[in-house]
Amino acid sequence: EIEIAGLVIEMGLLHSAADEYDKAMILLTNALKLQRQIYGTYHLDVAYTLCKIADICILKNQNKNALSAYNSALTIRMKLLSHEDAAADETIGSLLFLIGSTYKRIKNLDEALKYLTEARQFF
Repeated sequence: EIEIAGLVIEMGLLHSAADEYDKAMILLTNALKLQRQIYGTYHLDVAYTLCKIADICILKNQNKNALSAYNSALTIRMKLLSHEDAAADETIGSLLFLIGSTYKRIKNLDEALKYLTEARQFF
């Protein structure tokens, strides 16, 4: 089942690269369901897939859905954070940056500034 989820994710990313966002979203959402069945809620692969879903939401101008997916990924990363892992810190910083940028897109500048300021501490 793990291999199937990985294959479905790759297929979704291929559709996204071909600007077939609806097909990509269906595949990534199915992969996310499968990952949650295999791993549970708090797993790095689940966070990765949520980020890919959020990226597609941005491309489809579905900013609120993107915020939801990015925030879910951030919650997972924060829960699994190992303070000795600099890469994890950078990933959290990147997620905070993406959330801040998305708030900027929807003209919520106070929230954008809050997240972008918080992101600075991780770089």
